Amino acid sequence: MPLARERKQTRFDSGADSKVWMEEDVFGESFQHSLGLYTREFYFIGGFFMKIGVNKMVRMAILSALSIVLLLVTRFPIIPAAPYLKYEAADVPILVGTFMFGPLSGLIMTFIVAFLQAVFFDAGDGWVGFVMHMIATGTFVLVAGLIYRRFHTFKGAIAGLVSGALSMAAVMIPANLFFTVKFYGVPYDQVVKLILPALLPFNLIKPFMNSAIVLILYKPLARVIKDFGSTPLKNGGIAQTNM
Repeated sequence: MPLARERKQTRFDSGADSKVWMEEDVFGESFQHSLGLYTREFYFIGGFFMKIGVNKMVRMAILSALSIVLLLVTRFPIIPAAPYLKYEAADVPILVGTFMFGPLSGLIMTFIVAFLQAVFFDAGDGWVGFVMHMIATGTFVLVAGLIYRRFHTFKGAIAGLVSGALSMAAVMIPANLFFTVKFYGVPYDQVVKLILPALLPFNLIKPFMNSAIVLILYKPLARVIKDFGSTPLKNGGIAQTNM
């Protein structure tokens, strides 16, 4: 830039030309200063939103880990006609996360938990167990989360959980008729005979039990999870990131 300026002044050799270059230098310095301010502000805002994203991911990871723990310690049969159908409270943390962060986050946590369960804990079920888990809990989470997001009240939470539980029970009937028959080799007539005495009651009792636990534990559990998003300030205070 200095060489270009020198060539131009040498060629025209005028005071006016020097004045023009002085004005251009002032404009250039002002532009660079403004650009620096905007750049720093952009990085600050970007870092802030990245921080919120990291906090959210940490909370979702904690809830997913809690879901895995409940999957291992709360498993027991509840239908005498089908002792292989076992209740577990793994959906409770996922539903809490759904109400905190939205249905998409709930589906992400469902995917994580279903994948880990299929790979490490119920490997015998293979990918079919993973898909069935995604259909069951995914339906529950999606319906409950969408209704609660639209009606963000206690009544909205109840409506979401009831609707999600009923939707899960309804969708699992055709899911069992398809996957259990086609991939587990159970005769179609046998699956049909199990719908009323086993499959339907199980897929109603399990989500309604988990819904009751969510209504009881949501506030204290959500408060504990939100504390993981607290950011210490230099003056000793705490800045909460609202999700």
